[in-house]
Amino acid sequence: MSDYPNVVLLSQPSLQVATLVSCLRAKLDIPVQQLREVAEIERISIDDNLLLLVDTDNLSATSQEQLKNKLKQYHGMFRLALINLSDDTTMENISTWPSIFGVFNKRDELDVVCKGIQNIT
Repeated sequence: MSDYPNVVLLSQPSLQVATLVSCLRAKLDIPVQQLREVAEIERISIDDNLLLLVDTDNLSATSQEQLKNKLKQYHGMFRLALINLSDDTTMENISTWPSIFGVFNKRDELDVVCKGIQNIT
């Protein structure tokens, strides 16, 4: 694995997302690419150097299922972390995501999320 992971965040733009991206860029010292739509996944290189961050709060259940199906063909070839999980998200639901390396709840502090993501990379 390279020392410089390719970090991609799938989320709609917001102040919270901009703050997270700034934190990650400062702590990881690497660019973070942001995608808005599941279909944009086709534009990125999925390999062992990819850390994909998925903002579950900004994806409908249908979009989440579409994304899971797209990513299953690459299982084990990348790392995935889910952010902004709701309190009622079950382990059963989390386990349906391929290549899961981390999960962060809506209530997690920004520093905790950044440090956790840094540890995943």
